Amino acid sequence: AADAPVFLTAKESAKMASDYVYKTGLREAQGKGFPNVQESPVFLQNKLSAQLASGALYTKDFQQQKLKYSLPADRVDMVAAKAFLDLSDRKYKQKPAAPKVFPDSVEAVHLKSLAPLKDKVYKHEPGGFTSEIDTPETRRL
Repeated sequence: AADAPVFLTAKESAKMASDYVYKTGLREAQGKGFPNVQESPVFLQNKLSAQLASGALYTKDFQQQKLKYSLPADRVDMVAAKAFLDLSDRKYKQKPAAPKVFPDSVEAVHLKSLAPLKDKVYKHEPGGFTSEIDTPETRRL
């Protein structure tokens, strides 16, 4: 009974009436431009470009902020540890100081016993001793 031609034509006419009512707003707006500015293609394009620019600026700021590192106030011991490491590194790279000779050491006593020989100048010998201080005994020190 639902396939009867009368029912089919009534169904079609109801569908057409529904489409007509549905499209009345479109027919009224046709030729008048967009109902509001926010639906215009120019506005949508500008909105999209603004969103892209904002995203690029956000990414740039985020990358710069990521590179900055600030030490919290309760982690001051880290600053002290870094200063200690710098000091230790500087001391490591310094030249070692000359060895100290104590006055009662064997070398110091021996040097004092060589003091009278200071006046005697050695001649140039095959050993290469030419100076009054440059003796085999003093070379050992």
